[in-house]
Amino acid sequence: MRLGEAAKGLVLAAVVAAPWIPSGAFHGTQAATRPGEARSLGALQNLLERRPADDPLRAFYAARDHRPLWVTGGAEGGPRPEAYEVLALVRAAARDGLDPGRYRPEALTVRLQAARGGAPAELARAEVAVSEAFAAYVVDLRTPPEPARLAFMDSELTPPAVGALAVLDAAARAPSLAAHVRAAARMNPVYEELRAALAEHRARSGGVATERLILANMDRARGLPRALGPRFILVNAASAELRVYEDGEEVDRMPVIVGRPSAATPPMAGVIRYARFRPYWNLPEGMVREEFAPRVLREGPGFLAAAGFEALSDWSPQARVLDPAEIDWRAVARGERSLRLRQSPGPGNILGNVKLMLPNHLGIYLHDTPDKASFRRSRRTLSAGCIRLADADRLTRRLLEWEEGERPPEGLNQRVDLPRGVPVYILYLTAERGEGGEVLRHPDLYGRDSQVIAARAGDQNLRT
Repeated sequence: MRLGEAAKGLVLAAVVAAPWIPSGAFHGTQAATRPGEARSLGALQNLLERRPADDPLRAFYAARDHRPLWVTGGAEGGPRPEAYEVLALVRAAARDGLDPGRYRPEALTVRLQAARGGAPAELARAEVAVSEAFAAYVVDLRTPPEPARLAFMDSELTPPAVGALAVLDAAARAPSLAAHVRAAARMNPVYEELRAALAEHRARSGGVATERLILANMDRARGLPRALGPRFILVNAASAELRVYEDGEEVDRMPVIVGRPSAATPPMAGVIRYARFRPYWNLPEGMVREEFAPRVLREGPGFLAAAGFEALSDWSPQARVLDPAEIDWRAVARGERSLRLRQSPGPGNILGNVKLMLPNHLGIYLHDTPDKASFRRSRRTLSAGCIRLADADRLTRRLLEWEEGERPPEGLNQRVDLPRGVPVYILYLTAERGEGGEVLRHPDLYGRDSQVIAARAGDQNLRT
């Protein structure tokens, strides 16, 4: 996936100058109201007072003393140019897999036409219609359906809540309303690439099954922050591949091993904060219950010590080592007893020499592995959910910003903090845009596509 151009476009969007912005038109401190505008303000207030008390538009306009955002009153009153830009935006909503009809572009056109005469009542109707269309479009654009949502594990990455009031407040606070409207359709670079793939696919009159797969993956990318960071990691569990981006350019990539279907790697976003060298491996309790306890019952506990495993009394730092012969393994296998198992650092440790920690309650992280042969497989769904790295040393050195010759500290389970946190986005993209603009398809290893496609079919806002 080529994210460079899309990422740079987000930077350009922030500095686009508006061709026409009336002074004081949409800031908190306004110029004195002209006599002709007073009637327009009154008409807008009267119109809004007919709406439900909890309507977000009522709250938005009440906070700004019912001053309009999209129209001007008085003798020269009428819709501002930005209102027509909103109309163009919603007319093109199909490029985002959204239903343009939801934003009533025909009715909006009629409202804007009627408001050109400057009549206060028509200006008020046009003002409300533009705000409704703009807020609904932006909310839909940035809200993925439930099966396509990403779990954010770090407040640093979590996008702000998207709602009509927040959308309109952001527009009113913008230094340039025109630039803000033009940038409203800009999304994160992952989404931008998929949107381009959709446009190219439609231009080629491609198959419907592929219109649907691209759209499903656009839904997965809707919830990502618009800016992914100056340096970030993108893991695609569907293709079992990791890529590193710096300043909008891909600087590294490698194959990875992801969760097997019974322990699927979850879509999530977090921040890698530190590396742990020569780490212990604390087994997931489900794995202890479903795999290790039955094996102990079949073979006896001797294999645990041979593989470097030890049982601990609890998950605290003060946990004591238990004698495996004294553990009720049948109770563990039945789920009646919780047991902590960990593997000591060493050549056979499944985590290899290092793990990269992104704090989260799911216990997901990136790590080394001694099993390098598995990276040659076409399907690399072998882990218990975590991400195994083909070249953990290379990635770790990049993230730690080490110079040539720097080495990790001596000892076991040593923590080294990163100079700066690095966001990692673990996605599930079964369709991507290739280097030549073609659509690359990846196997739906976890059977998730049908859920997203079904959610899209059932959501009238997303039917296109």
